[in-house]
Parts: sequence; C-alpha cells; structure tokens
Amino acid sequence: MNDRVPISRDFNLEFPIDEVKKSIELVARLSQGSYKLENKNDIFNSYTFLFVAGITVLHPNIQLKKISEKETNLVLTDNIRNGNTISSNEIFDKFFVLLGRALSGEELSKEIINKEKAGCFTVLIGLLGIGSAFYLLA
Repeated sequence: MNDRVPISRDFNLEFPIDEVKKSIELVARLSQGSYKLENKNDIFNSYTFLFVAGITVLHPNIQLKKISEKETNLVLTDNIRNGNTISSNEIFDKFFVLLGRALSGEELSKEIINKEKAGCFTVLIGLLGIGSAFYLLA
C-alpha cells in the first residue's frame, strides 16, 4: 500500500526569475538547516530541498519558469506521508512567508528565521516533559 500523498503548490510571482532565485537561496542560507538546499540546477531552474521542522522531514522540489521579464512561475512538489498533510502544509507555508518577505525587500536575518521556528521547539520540549512526567508516575 502506498502511504505517500503528492502535494503541489503553484504560484505566479510578480518578480523576475533572478530575483526569485536570489530570495530562495537567501532563505536557504539564513535558515541554519531548516530549509537546506541540497541541489540546485541553474539550467532547469530547479531546487531540491530538505525541510526540517521538529520530527517532520520533507524533501520538496521547486521548479521556476520565466513567464515574462517581470513574472515567474514557481511550482513546489513533494510526496508526503499520508496523515502528515497538516504539518507539511504548515512547513511549506512558513517557507513561503519567508520567501515573500525576502522578495518584498524586507531585511531577513538568521534571528528572524529562527524566531519563526522557535515555537515548534518549545512545544516539542513541553511534550517531552509531560511525557516524562507520565512515565515516571506510571
């Protein structure tokens, strides 16, 4: 039985393709491993990532296509585990929020990107603490 579900996001961005490429690479560089760029192909304008958030690991591909001098099509695809669509969509949404901020010219830093993912770590530590307390009481 196949436990994978294909997921796709398709956007037309009102930015030149070179600006989109720079912004994707900026988010990857500043994210300290949350959005790790594993492979880049400049000929096909494609990127392969490793997205890590807590215990969820995704392996999306991003394909860019120049529509005009000022417009770019971005398609993100991945095959995720069935039942994991909510957390996967949240991870994709956070990446696109950061990409949008980079494209809009907002100043991004490692601290800003880490702040975006800090909530997940706090929840994970809290759950581990609660689980440990139940284990000790049992």
